[in-house]
Amino acid sequence: MDQPAPSNDTGRPIPILLLKNQSQPRDSYETHFAQDTVQRYAPTFVPVLSHAFVDSSLERLSHSFQSFASTYSGLIVTSQRAVEALSSVLESLNFSNAETTSTHKSLSFPIYTVGPATSRAIETVRDTNLPKCSVEGKDTGNGEALAAYILARHHTSQQQQQQQQPSADEGSSDAMTERCLPLLFLVGDQRRDVILKTLQDPALSPTQRIQVSELTVYATTTSPSFHSELATALTMPATSAAQAIWIIVFSPAGCEALLRQLGWIEGDRLTATNGARKDNHLEHKGYVGKRDDRRGEHQRVERREEKEAIARKEKLLRASRRERGESSVYVTTIGPTTRDYLWQEFGFVVDASATKPSPEGVRAAIENFEHGKS
Repeated sequence: MDQPAPSNDTGRPIPILLLKNQSQPRDSYETHFAQDTVQRYAPTFVPVLSHAFVDSSLERLSHSFQSFASTYSGLIVTSQRAVEALSSVLESLNFSNAETTSTHKSLSFPIYTVGPATSRAIETVRDTNLPKCSVEGKDTGNGEALAAYILARHHTSQQQQQQQQPSADEGSSDAMTERCLPLLFLVGDQRRDVILKTLQDPALSPTQRIQVSELTVYATTTSPSFHSELATALTMPATSAAQAIWIIVFSPAGCEALLRQLGWIEGDRLTATNGARKDNHLEHKGYVGKRDDRRGEHQRVERREEKEAIARKEKLLRASRRERGESSVYVTTIGPTTRDYLWQEFGFVVDASATKPSPEGVRAAIENFEHGKS
């Protein structure tokens, strides 16, 4: 029998613990859940990560804008912290001297980004500092989709620009490739390399590949206060008295700490009531194995018999969690990467996973689960 859908019969809002740093000046998740006429959910932010800019990289980025047009063909910015790093550099340039400000404000190139929240943040920076640049890729949703988007569009736009400024050897594909300048990718020290690998895949022809220069502009560590802040959030009166609590996980960082804080992991494995052992290789619905090559041997389970067996496994894993009085805590992830990480590393099955990394996607995942569609 399926577990009951989470609800609060008391009429109080259902607590949602968002395991992320709250974006400034206003977080899109806070805005979204505050728009309810009847406040069904009450979000609380629990910072998981601590970020610090890499000063030497910010200095390099600042210098790059003096010759950006002859060095790079565009930017890739896929995180809020990278946006903040870029904003910091551009703001400092605005106050340095009028000539430098004029130079970067006259630049015209694409800024590729992923997801609505990061897109909104980069658009704000663009409007003030890079008014002639375009922001592209906001509907792609993840790194793989963004890389495919860039492959489909970037060469075309670059070639169109080159055709407007022909050279003596414009008919040469080799010369055309050489003139396709690399993209500058602003990254953190902990990132997946799916975008880099996809754009520079050896299977692509030389004219299809897009060169990428990575610049690590910030470093990330788990916040030293995460354990205490999570414990505080879980024991707040509104949370501890709730019949249902949703915890939203945004990245693999902090996953182990979360499971330990909830008492769902002991040693290097889940407790008996909370899922399969890490070495149980049965892949459940929509989950994949180790993702060294997503297009390789590890594909989604397609056969009906396997799907039915997997669905039964999911129900057993979730039901066992509930039998020990843990029915109030539900977990959803911002997308498949973190969902798969929890399964691969800890054998933990989440209750729901957003199909889009956005406030609307998270809400839909929760409500689909509540209505029995997950």
